[in-house]
Amino acid sequence: MTYCVHIGYPKAASSFLQSGLFSGAHPDIKPLESKGKKLGDYQKLSGDYFNSSYPQTPRTLAPFDFIAKDERKKIESATYKSAKVTALSNELLCGHPFSGGVSAKEYADRIYLTLPEAKILIITRKQEDMLLSSYAHFMVKAGGICGLERYLTSPQHMQIPWHSPHYYHYDQLASYYIKLFGKKNVFVLPFEVLKQEGEETFLKEITSFLGVSEFEKPKDSPFKNARDYKDFTVLSSHPWINLFAPPTPANGNFGQSVSGVRIGLLKIFKLLTSDKDVKDKEECNRKIISKHFGTSLKVANRNLQKLTKFDLKKFGYTF
Repeated sequence: MTYCVHIGYPKAASSFLQSGLFSGAHPDIKPLESKGKKLGDYQKLSGDYFNSSYPQTPRTLAPFDFIAKDERKKIESATYKSAKVTALSNELLCGHPFSGGVSAKEYADRIYLTLPEAKILIITRKQEDMLLSSYAHFMVKAGGICGLERYLTSPQHMQIPWHSPHYYHYDQLASYYIKLFGKKNVFVLPFEVLKQEGEETFLKEITSFLGVSEFEKPKDSPFKNARDYKDFTVLSSHPWINLFAPPTPANGNFGQSVSGVRIGLLKIFKLLTSDKDVKDKEECNRKIISKHFGTSLKVANRNLQKLTKFDLKKFGYTF
Protein backbone atom coordinates (compact mmCIF):
# COMPACT_ATOMS: atom_id res chain seq x y z
CA MET A 1 0.00 0.00 0.00
CA THR A 2 1.20 3.48 -0.93
CA TYR A 3 0.48 6.79 0.73
CA CYS A 4 0.13 9.78 -1.56
CA VAL A 5 0.13 13.27 -0.08
CA HIS A 6 -1.24 15.95 -2.39
CA ILE A 7 0.05 19.22 -0.93
CA GLY A 8 -1.35 21.79 -3.38
CA TYR A 9 -1.00 24.37 -4.73
CA PRO A 10 -4.35 26.10 -4.09
CA LYS A 11 -6.17 27.35 -7.19
CA ALA A 12 -4.71 24.41 -9.11
CA ALA A 13 -7.42 21.73 -9.43
CA SER A 14 -7.49 20.77 -5.75
CA SER A 15 -11.28 20.59 -5.46
CA PHE A 16 -11.39 18.73 -8.77
CA LEU A 17 -9.05 16.04 -7.45
CA GLN A 18 -10.64 15.84 -4.00
CA SER A 19 -14.15 15.38 -5.38
CA GLY A 20 -13.03 12.96 -8.07
CA LEU A 21 -9.82 10.93 -8.14
CA PHE A 22 -9.19 11.13 -4.38
CA SER A 23 -12.81 10.71 -3.28
CA GLY A 24 -12.97 6.93 -3.45
CA ALA A 25 -14.35 6.86 -7.00
CA HIS A 26 -11.18 5.12 -8.25
CA PRO A 27 -11.17 1.44 -7.21
CA ASP A 28 -7.49 1.51 -6.18
CA ILE A 29 -7.34 4.93 -4.49
CA LYS A 30 -9.09 5.69 -1.22
CA PRO A 31 -9.10 8.70 1.09
CA LEU A 32 -8.70 8.21 4.80
CA GLU A 33 -11.83 7.11 6.58
CA SER A 34 -13.50 10.09 8.19
CA LYS A 35 -16.24 9.62 10.76
CA GLY A 36 -19.42 11.39 9.81
CA LYS A 37 -18.36 11.82 6.19
CA LYS A 38 -19.23 9.73 3.17
CA LEU A 39 -16.44 8.23 1.11
CA GLY A 40 -17.06 10.61 -1.77
CA ASP A 41 -16.96 13.78 0.30
CA TYR A 42 -14.07 16.22 0.11
CA GLN A 43 -11.10 15.01 2.10
CA LYS A 44 -9.41 18.30 2.92
CA LEU A 45 -9.52 17.30 6.60
CA SER A 46 -6.66 14.88 5.99
CA GLY A 47 -4.37 17.88 6.27
CA ASP A 48 -5.26 18.13 9.95
CA TYR A 49 -3.00 15.17 10.73
CA PHE A 50 -0.05 17.51 10.28
CA ASN A 51 -1.31 20.28 12.54
CA SER A 52 -1.65 19.80 16.29
CA SER A 53 -1.67 16.38 17.96
CA TYR A 54 -4.06 17.69 20.60
CA PRO A 55 -7.79 17.20 19.89
CA GLN A 56 -8.63 20.62 21.32
CA THR A 57 -6.75 22.41 18.52
CA PRO A 58 -6.88 20.17 15.41
CA ARG A 59 -6.86 23.07 12.93
CA THR A 60 -3.90 24.87 14.49
CA LEU A 61 -0.32 24.55 13.27
CA ALA A 62 0.98 24.38 16.81
CA PRO A 63 4.79 24.75 16.70
CA PHE A 64 5.51 22.29 19.52
CA ASP A 65 2.31 20.23 19.84
CA PHE A 66 3.03 17.65 17.16
CA ILE A 67 3.94 14.00 17.71
CA ALA A 68 4.66 12.22 14.42
CA LYS A 69 4.33 8.66 15.75
CA ASP A 70 0.89 9.45 17.19
CA GLU A 71 -0.29 10.93 13.90
CA ARG A 72 1.08 7.91 12.05
CA LYS A 73 -1.06 5.65 14.22
CA LYS A 74 -4.13 7.79 13.55
CA ILE A 75 -3.49 7.67 9.80
CA GLU A 76 -2.97 3.91 9.79
CA SER A 77 -6.14 3.34 11.80
CA ALA A 78 -8.11 5.40 9.26
CA THR A 79 -6.59 3.62 6.24
CA TYR A 80 -8.79 1.29 4.20
CA LYS A 81 -7.09 -2.11 4.03
CA SER A 82 -8.37 -2.61 0.49
CA ALA A 83 -6.66 0.52 -0.83
CA LYS A 84 -3.62 0.21 -3.07
CA VAL A 85 -3.10 3.96 -2.64
CA THR A 86 -4.32 6.09 0.24
CA ALA A 87 -4.59 9.76 -0.64
CA LEU A 88 -4.21 12.63 1.80
CA SER A 89 -5.10 15.87 0.09
CA ASN A 90 -5.04 19.44 1.33
CA GLU A 91 -3.88 22.24 -0.92
CA LEU A 92 -2.69 24.35 2.00
CA LEU A 93 0.00 21.88 3.02
CA CYS A 94 2.23 23.97 0.77
CA GLY A 95 1.42 27.00 2.91
CA HIS A 96 -1.33 29.60 2.59
CA PRO A 97 -0.97 32.24 -0.15
CA PHE A 98 -2.34 35.00 2.11
CA SER A 99 0.50 34.47 4.58
CA GLY A 100 3.26 33.91 2.04
CA GLY A 101 3.49 30.17 2.69
CA VAL A 102 5.31 30.60 6.00
CA SER A 103 4.16 27.13 7.12
CA ALA A 104 5.36 25.27 4.00
CA LYS A 105 8.65 23.95 5.38
CA GLU A 106 7.09 22.97 8.71
CA TYR A 107 4.44 20.93 6.92
CA ALA A 108 7.06 19.29 4.69
CA ASP A 109 9.10 18.24 7.70
CA ARG A 110 6.04 16.88 9.50
CA ILE A 111 4.87 14.91 6.49
CA TYR A 112 8.33 13.38 6.19
CA LEU A 113 8.50 12.50 9.90
CA THR A 114 5.05 10.90 9.69
CA LEU A 115 5.07 9.26 6.24
CA PRO A 116 8.69 9.12 5.01
CA GLU A 117 7.78 6.58 2.33
CA ALA A 118 4.98 8.71 0.82
CA LYS A 119 4.64 9.90 -2.75
CA ILE A 120 4.22 13.67 -3.02
CA LEU A 121 2.01 15.34 -5.62
CA ILE A 122 2.57 19.03 -6.36
CA ILE A 123 0.30 20.84 -8.83
CA THR A 124 1.71 24.16 -10.04
CA ARG A 125 0.02 26.90 -12.03
CA LYS A 126 1.34 29.83 -14.04
CA GLN A 127 2.20 32.31 -11.30
CA GLU A 128 0.41 35.33 -12.70
CA ASP A 129 -2.81 33.34 -13.02
CA MET A 130 -2.53 31.83 -9.56
CA LEU A 131 -1.80 35.13 -7.84
CA LEU A 132 -4.75 36.81 -9.55
CA SER A 133 -7.01 33.91 -8.55
CA SER A 134 -5.70 34.02 -4.97
CA TYR A 135 -6.34 37.74 -4.69
CA ALA A 136 -9.83 37.26 -6.12
CA HIS A 137 -10.46 34.68 -3.39
CA PHE A 138 -9.09 37.14 -0.84
CA MET A 139 -11.68 39.69 -1.91
CA VAL A 140 -14.72 37.55 -2.76
CA LYS A 141 -14.49 34.72 -0.23
CA ALA A 142 -12.35 36.13 2.58
CA GLY A 143 -13.80 39.64 2.64
CA GLY A 144 -10.55 41.50 2.00
CA ILE A 145 -10.59 45.30 2.16
CA CYS A 146 -7.31 46.29 0.52
CA GLY A 147 -6.43 46.93 -3.10
CA LEU A 148 -4.10 44.67 -5.06
CA GLU A 149 -1.02 46.89 -4.65
CA ARG A 150 -1.44 46.99 -0.87
CA TYR A 151 -2.06 43.24 -0.82
CA LEU A 152 1.21 42.68 -2.66
CA THR A 153 3.32 45.09 -0.63
CA SER A 154 2.00 45.28 2.92
CA PRO A 155 4.34 47.41 5.10
CA GLN A 156 3.78 45.18 8.14
CA HIS A 157 5.40 41.93 7.03
CA MET A 158 7.41 41.63 10.22
CA GLN A 159 4.28 41.80 12.38
CA ILE A 160 1.78 39.69 10.46
CA PRO A 161 2.58 37.00 7.84
CA TRP A 162 1.41 38.33 4.50
CA HIS A 163 1.78 37.79 0.78
CA SER A 164 5.31 37.07 -0.45
CA PRO A 165 6.44 36.63 -4.07
CA HIS A 166 8.64 33.75 -2.90
CA TYR A 167 5.49 31.67 -2.36
CA TYR A 168 5.23 31.47 -6.15
CA HIS A 169 8.81 30.28 -6.62
CA TYR A 170 7.66 26.68 -6.90
CA ASP A 171 11.17 25.38 -7.46
CA GLN A 172 12.06 26.04 -3.81
CA LEU A 173 9.23 23.92 -2.44
CA ALA A 174 9.68 21.15 -5.00
CA SER A 175 13.43 21.01 -4.38
CA TYR A 176 12.92 20.66 -0.65
CA TYR A 177 10.45 17.79 -1.06
CA ILE A 178 12.84 16.06 -3.46
CA LYS A 179 15.59 16.43 -0.88
CA LEU A 180 13.36 14.75 1.72
CA PHE A 181 11.54 12.09 -0.31
CA GLY A 182 13.74 11.54 -3.37
CA LYS A 183 13.03 12.63 -6.93
CA LYS A 184 11.19 9.44 -7.93
CA ASN A 185 8.65 10.05 -5.18
CA VAL A 186 7.86 13.69 -6.01
CA PHE A 187 5.73 14.56 -9.05
CA VAL A 188 5.45 18.17 -10.24
CA LEU A 189 2.45 18.49 -12.55
CA PRO A 190 1.36 21.80 -14.14
CA PHE A 191 -2.33 22.69 -13.84
CA GLU A 192 -2.14 23.78 -17.47
CA VAL A 193 -2.10 20.12 -18.53
CA LEU A 194 -5.70 19.99 -17.34
CA LYS A 195 -6.66 23.25 -19.04
CA GLN A 196 -4.93 22.69 -22.35
CA GLU A 197 -4.78 18.92 -22.79
CA GLY A 198 -7.92 17.88 -20.94
CA GLU A 199 -9.05 15.92 -17.90
CA GLU A 200 -8.16 12.49 -19.28
CA THR A 201 -4.50 13.40 -19.88
CA PHE A 202 -4.22 15.21 -16.54
CA LEU A 203 -5.62 12.29 -14.55
CA LYS A 204 -3.58 9.76 -16.51
CA GLU A 205 -0.38 11.53 -15.47
CA ILE A 206 -1.34 11.15 -11.80
CA THR A 207 -2.47 7.53 -11.97
CA SER A 208 0.72 6.64 -13.82
CA PHE A 209 2.78 8.28 -11.07
CA LEU A 210 0.84 6.31 -8.45
CA GLY A 211 1.10 3.02 -10.35
CA VAL A 212 -2.63 2.36 -10.63
CA SER A 213 -5.04 1.89 -13.51
CA GLU A 214 -6.39 4.88 -15.42
CA PHE A 215 -9.35 6.70 -13.94
CA GLU A 216 -12.64 6.54 -15.79
CA LYS A 217 -14.12 9.79 -14.58
CA PRO A 218 -17.94 9.90 -14.40
CA LYS A 219 -19.38 11.87 -17.30
CA ASP A 220 -21.76 13.76 -15.02
CA SER A 221 -19.01 15.44 -13.02
CA PRO A 222 -17.40 18.14 -15.21
CA PHE A 223 -14.52 20.26 -14.00
CA LYS A 224 -16.08 23.41 -12.58
CA ASN A 225 -14.67 25.74 -9.98
CA ALA A 226 -14.47 29.04 -11.83
CA ARG A 227 -14.43 32.36 -10.00
CA ASP A 228 -17.14 34.96 -10.73
CA TYR A 229 -14.84 37.78 -11.80
CA LYS A 230 -17.69 40.28 -11.94
CA ASP A 231 -17.99 39.98 -8.15
CA PHE A 232 -14.24 40.42 -7.93
CA THR A 233 -14.28 43.47 -10.20
CA VAL A 234 -16.87 45.16 -8.00
CA LEU A 235 -15.10 44.34 -4.74
CA SER A 236 -11.62 45.30 -5.94
CA SER A 237 -13.04 48.67 -7.02
CA HIS A 238 -15.18 49.11 -3.89
CA PRO A 239 -13.46 47.11 -1.12
CA TRP A 240 -15.46 48.96 1.55
CA ILE A 241 -18.38 46.66 0.70
CA ASN A 242 -16.51 43.89 2.53
CA LEU A 243 -16.88 45.79 5.79
CA PHE A 244 -20.31 44.13 5.82
CA ALA A 245 -18.77 40.65 5.39
CA PRO A 246 -18.12 38.34 8.36
CA PRO A 247 -15.05 39.40 10.38
CA THR A 248 -11.86 37.74 9.13
CA PRO A 249 -8.14 38.57 9.17
CA ALA A 250 -8.59 39.77 5.58
CA ASN A 251 -10.77 42.68 6.74
CA GLY A 252 -8.90 43.24 9.97
CA ASN A 253 -11.70 41.45 11.87
CA PHE A 254 -13.78 44.60 11.44
CA GLY A 255 -16.41 42.91 9.30
CA GLN A 256 -19.95 43.49 10.54
CA SER A 257 -21.35 40.17 9.30
CA VAL A 258 -24.37 41.77 7.61
CA SER A 259 -24.49 39.45 4.63
CA GLY A 260 -27.77 40.84 3.30
CA VAL A 261 -26.29 44.31 2.92
CA ARG A 262 -23.15 42.96 1.23
CA ILE A 263 -25.16 40.81 -1.18
CA GLY A 264 -27.48 43.70 -1.99
CA LEU A 265 -24.63 46.09 -2.68
CA LEU A 266 -22.92 43.50 -4.86
CA LYS A 267 -26.09 43.05 -6.93
CA ILE A 268 -26.47 46.79 -7.46
CA PHE A 269 -22.86 47.37 -8.46
CA LYS A 270 -22.81 44.29 -10.70
CA LEU A 271 -25.68 45.79 -12.70
CA LEU A 272 -23.43 48.78 -13.32
CA THR A 273 -20.42 46.61 -14.27
CA SER A 274 -19.98 45.57 -17.90
CA ASP A 275 -17.99 42.70 -19.34
CA LYS A 276 -15.56 45.30 -20.62
CA ASP A 277 -15.09 46.58 -17.07
CA VAL A 278 -14.22 43.05 -15.97
CA LYS A 279 -11.72 42.63 -18.79
CA ASP A 280 -10.15 46.04 -18.15
CA LYS A 281 -9.79 45.32 -14.43
CA GLU A 282 -8.13 41.98 -15.15
CA GLU A 283 -5.67 43.56 -17.59
CA CYS A 284 -4.84 46.29 -15.08
CA ASN A 285 -4.28 43.74 -12.31
CA ARG A 286 -2.08 41.59 -14.52
CA LYS A 287 0.16 44.57 -15.24
CA ILE A 288 0.49 45.24 -11.51
CA ILE A 289 1.30 41.57 -10.86
CA SER A 290 3.85 41.42 -13.67
CA LYS A 291 5.59 44.50 -12.30
CA HIS A 292 5.51 43.00 -8.81
CA PHE A 293 7.32 39.83 -9.88
CA GLY A 294 9.83 41.62 -12.06
CA THR A 295 12.41 39.15 -13.39
CA SER A 296 12.38 36.80 -10.38
CA LEU A 297 10.10 34.26 -12.06
CA LYS A 298 12.58 33.69 -14.87
CA VAL A 299 15.13 32.19 -12.51
CA ALA A 300 12.51 30.28 -10.50
CA ASN A 301 10.90 28.74 -13.58
CA ARG A 302 14.22 27.77 -15.14
CA ASN A 303 14.98 25.86 -11.95
CA LEU A 304 11.49 24.37 -11.88
CA GLN A 305 11.87 23.20 -15.48
CA LYS A 306 14.66 20.89 -14.33
CA LEU A 307 12.32 19.28 -11.80
CA THR A 308 9.44 18.45 -14.14
CA LYS A 309 9.13 16.57 -17.40
CA PHE A 310 6.73 19.13 -18.88
CA ASP A 311 7.59 22.03 -21.18
CA LEU A 312 6.69 25.01 -19.02
CA LYS A 313 7.36 27.49 -21.84
CA LYS A 314 4.61 25.79 -23.80
CA PHE A 315 2.21 26.50 -20.94
CA GLY A 316 3.13 30.19 -20.80
CA TYR A 317 5.35 30.23 -17.71
CA THR A 318 7.69 33.23 -17.64
CA PHE A 319 11.22 32.47 -18.85
